[in-house]
Amino acid sequence: MAPWQALHSVAGGTGSGLGSFVLSAVRDAFPSAVLSSLSVWPFRTGEVSVQCYNAALTLSSIYEHTDLSVMCENEGYLELCRVLLGQERPSLDSLNSAMSGNLVRVMMPCGSVHKLYGPGCPLLQLAGHLAAHPLYRLTTVRALPQIRKGAEAFTSDAWTALQRRMLQLCEHGTMVDRPSASPEAMHCRTVSASTFLWGDGATDASLEPLRRMPLWQHSVDGMQAHQVHADGHHVGGLERSLGIVSNCQAVLPALCSTTSRATSMLRASAYLHQYERYGLSRDEMSEAILVMLQAQHDYEQLSASG
Repeated sequence: MAPWQALHSVAGGTGSGLGSFVLSAVRDAFPSAVLSSLSVWPFRTGEVSVQCYNAALTLSSIYEHTDLSVMCENEGYLELCRVLLGQERPSLDSLNSAMSGNLVRVMMPCGSVHKLYGPGCPLLQLAGHLAAHPLYRLTTVRALPQIRKGAEAFTSDAWTALQRRMLQLCEHGTMVDRPSASPEAMHCRTVSASTFLWGDGATDASLEPLRRMPLWQHSVDGMQAHQVHADGHHVGGLERSLGIVSNCQAVLPALCSTTSRATSMLRASAYLHQYERYGLSRDEMSEAILVMLQAQHDYEQLSASG
């Protein structure tokens, strides 16, 4: 069996060039391996003036060298921290904690996955299922329940309630669990997904709510486009919790805002000298932006053809 590799790349800061180099080097060293990356997408309002260029270069490298990428959008996790923690300006530690809290529910060894594939990280073992279609490689992770730290002992959600709330998040492409979806929320179509149930009664839970997941009708796996796995272990001190990693249109807002800004900056030749001094030409930057535009177009087409 080919080795599995988990890589981390940052799509907004100075680490994007290094991340692309590492992806390329690992692919050269393990040409038959299944490679997966974890990418932190920058804030839409801007942290670094060239972040949209860096995002384009990173995404281009992801599509060239990896089979699957988990996108952790800073904007979504900022909102999650504001709702959960009541912090107007969440710290970097808070953002990292929120991301890791979601990721652990799809990356921690899971009993039902172990029975199918043996020991290992479920996210890596299920990469072929999640990104079976070559045009769709960007995934989003969500987890429930969303509660403030210290309230775990007082939380006892039924499996049906958790699944219904997760279905709403997936349908509207949102990160934050709220009583009702915002009117401007889009209808988010899903290519493929894997859901993980953790805690008491996980292996016997009814899955009726999750069967209504808005799947793209042309999904490669057909009826198997959504897999559900279960493990009786508690995560984060919660009696019941669930996580989902989905290849879906939730990535579109980030892609749209970044491609729009990157295209405008390239047209004006803004900041290109910062890349040309290191040997990256205008044509290479243009090609990277075209890859990002193509990814945006492909995910938009899920609604048109579904």
